[in-house]
Amino acid sequence: MLKATIPRGVCSAIYDYFKYNGLFQYWQYWKYSEVTRDLMGSQTLGLGYYYSFVALFFKGHDVPWGCGFHYTLLGYNGEHIEDAYIYTKTVYGKHDFVFLWACGTACSYPSWYCSTCQAWTGHCYCWTRKNTLALDGYTEWWDNNPEVFLGWEWGSPDFLHTYGCKNGYDYGSFVESFFKYLLQQDKTVKKALDLASQEVFIGEPTFIDSPPRNGIWLYDDWSCLRIYGNGDVKLP
Repeated sequence: MLKATIPRGVCSAIYDYFKYNGLFQYWQYWKYSEVTRDLMGSQTLGLGYYYSFVALFFKGHDVPWGCGFHYTLLGYNGEHIEDAYIYTKTVYGKHDFVFLWACGTACSYPSWYCSTCQAWTGHCYCWTRKNTLALDGYTEWWDNNPEVFLGWEWGSPDFLHTYGCKNGYDYGSFVESFFKYLLQQDKTVKKALDLASQEVFIGEPTFIDSPPRNGIWLYDDWSCLRIYGNGDVKLP
């Protein structure tokens, strides 16, 4: 499990959920100053080689590059960790759970090969190596692939963002609650999203009626949290 983070409180809690789950053989917690292109590349390749299942949570920044349909995570000091670079490191196809809390990480899916940039587009395909995942893993029950990818279409809210939240809660609370239900209570991705939404948002909606799902106004555009793949999977 890899995790890159700036907001340490929430991410430390998520790290602890993975650590004390007891079923993961290896986990890694990166502070922002440690997130480099080479480190993420080598760890991504190595974990895919040595382990049968890899889960990734990333909190940070992501921007377009090249023709504009490609996206790159930003490491320490703005170092680019491009989707095309990640594609070269996921050759073993073991990244079955990927959650990228950063802008644009759900864009450009399904992927296509860009002849201009000579690379596949978008994070979802480059991390999972699957281009046929359900485009709505919450409602499309037919997808029996083992992979699930969560990311933001267009902007991503800061963890301190409170739009639609109950008093005392924010989007960091939503993420932390999601992993609590996913790992401590062994819920499916879809059920964990439901329970986290009911815990955090006004009106106690299930995920399908929540602000992240229906869209929030960020950076002059509507942004929403996408789920590609199988929302009924549990983490091992």
